[in-house]
Amino acid sequence: MKFDKKYLTTAQHIELMRSRGLAIDDDFFATHWLEKSGYYRLTGYALPFRKKTPDGKLEEDFIKGATFEDIVRLYEFDRHLRLLVLDAVERFEVAFRTSMNNTMAAKYGPHWFIDSTLWSDKTDEKTGKPYFDHAEFLESVARDKQTPFIKKYHATYDDPEYPPCWMLAETLTLGTWSRAYGMLVNNQDKKPVSDAFHLSVGEMVSWSHDQRFAEQVRPSVAGLGFPIR
Repeated sequence: MKFDKKYLTTAQHIELMRSRGLAIDDDFFATHWLEKSGYYRLTGYALPFRKKTPDGKLEEDFIKGATFEDIVRLYEFDRHLRLLVLDAVERFEVAFRTSMNNTMAAKYGPHWFIDSTLWSDKTDEKTGKPYFDHAEFLESVARDKQTPFIKKYHATYDDPEYPPCWMLAETLTLGTWSRAYGMLVNNQDKKPVSDAFHLSVGEMVSWSHDQRFAEQVRPSVAGLGFPIR
């Protein structure tokens, strides 16, 4: 199918939405938001205000009483919600990585992560791959040569070949630490971390996993990617 939609100006977009039943009382207000945020982006927040067919499919026209201001209010709500969620995720991530590395370093030393026996070698029955690949973990550590404090470590020390865990806590992703935590063999290594968050070990594993995805998927009330044009 050939794409044949043409570029429309802001004024044409306003008229298009009006023709589909959206109330726009202030052209200046609508122009400001369309030029500030983009027509395509705002159409995602227009989804709840569009009519549906009996079988649930979206129609082009808007429900009676829907206004451009409704779309903007939903957009602003989503933006503020996103900022709150990202702030909470960041706080959790920093605290989780710090707690995990402090716990393990106090018990096994600053290069505790080099010891492959600390992790389970359990594999996924479907893929045959380990749930936590220690060799792959070390490869990801070795790849970073440019972060200033990592670079300084390598310029100063050659044994061990890897930087200490508190440096890695600043460079590896929450997803990496989540997998590493979940696959630790000894629950007694996990418990001090979960205790710091007043959670059970099982809850900590689940929560860190959920937060890993929360950092990747932007929360959205309306959902984007479905233009009304």
